[in-house]
Amino acid sequence: MGLPLDAAMTDDGTATFAELVACDAPSPVRAAAAKEFAAIVTDCMGLLPAGQREILLLRNVRQLSYGHISRLLGVNVGTIKSRIARARTTLRELLTAAYPDFVQDVSPFVCFEPLRSSGRLEAACA
Repeated sequence: MGLPLDAAMTDDGTATFAELVACDAPSPVRAAAAKEFAAIVTDCMGLLPAGQREILLLRNVRQLSYGHISRLLGVNVGTIKSRIARARTTLRELLTAAYPDFVQDVSPFVCFEPLRSSGRLEAACA
């Protein structure tokens, strides 16, 4: 007869068998952080000028190549790269304004890591 996964592995009861089971799914904290950040990005995308929003959607959402976007819009690849860079800069500025603790040079997940063992999400980018 086996032991339940939540059974303590040691006498002090600090570790369980469940902690040894590998899981590819993001933790609930990471999933909540991703959902929260996605909502902020969506809101900020809605504030972009139409042309900047379109070019970011083509590149980042539809994942089209620079060449494909170039042919779609009828402009050269250099112009596409320039427009994407400008749109990304504007989006970063909007993100910083909407969420002042957002740090432009850090992975967005760093800003939403739990600071306490309670699992409560707090901005770590102050």
